[in-house]
Amino acid sequence: MICLLVPFALTVRSNADTIVVGRIVDQTTESGIGGAGIKVKSGGNTLGEAVTKQGGNFTVAFDVGSSMDVRNVTLLIEHEDFEEQSLLLTITAGRPDKPAYNVFLLPKALSGCQMQGEHGGVVGHFGSEELAHNVTFALTYSLLTRIQTLNLDVDFQPMFVACNEARPRSPLHWGNFAKALGADVFLSGNVEEKADQNSYDVNIYVSDRFGLFIPPLHTRNHSVTLKEAAAAKLEPETHAAILLAVANGYEQEREYAKCVEMTVAAEQLLQGPTPEIQKSRQKCQAQLENLGLVKGGTP
Repeated sequence: MICLLVPFALTVRSNADTIVVGRIVDQTTESGIGGAGIKVKSGGNTLGEAVTKQGGNFTVAFDVGSSMDVRNVTLLIEHEDFEEQSLLLTITAGRPDKPAYNVFLLPKALSGCQMQGEHGGVVGHFGSEELAHNVTFALTYSLLTRIQTLNLDVDFQPMFVACNEARPRSPLHWGNFAKALGADVFLSGNVEEKADQNSYDVNIYVSDRFGLFIPPLHTRNHSVTLKEAAAAKLEPETHAAILLAVANGYEQEREYAKCVEMTVAAEQLLQGPTPEIQKSRQKCQAQLENLGLVKGGTP
């Protein structure tokens, strides 16, 4: 009798719990988020609940019944300091489709700083909200002037978003801010007022979502007229770093001709190539069918 019951116990699943494990993580710091509420929902029903521990880990158990069929449920994550996030899980015969789930949350303070598909950057903390906006305007006008002198189409002008709330605590996190906010490049730094009180030395640290600048690239921009953004001029090194990051954004979208245009412009600003710019340009050129039709290409 015992031998007959063993196969039956192995093949029939009755009212057994499905267990989902994972970790909830701050998208900007990659640190775990404690106290986040976890719910597993199916339609309007809540099947299971849990709260993340201090390191962000969670385990939630729920019952999907004895069915061996495939079933979709929603993992809902909520925290008062972070944007709500949800994830669709596929449960097959009581087993989730992954052994563990890592879910990244964006701090609510940064929700208004996300770029909406444009190429460009987010200008983070510079000491005050006014300074962050002034640096953003200075970057916009000065780079537009550079682009016009290089005879590039104004459509190539990168967009910039001011976000003084974006304040990384560690240089290792700067690239995370670019990723979290959907930006090619993330810039932050500080401003030193000159004796004449009409201009500033602007220290800018440039990071990106592609891992080009680790640690962030430091550029010092001298005597910038932040109060008159239309007349502001920043150093070519600052603009070239931004254009290189934007070029990598175009490369990811398979816009290889635009990638080449950006790298050529960066080289012209610096009056010569750097190994990083050259590498990026060559990768994009290699993807083009006819290099002779592209500015900067080899006939």
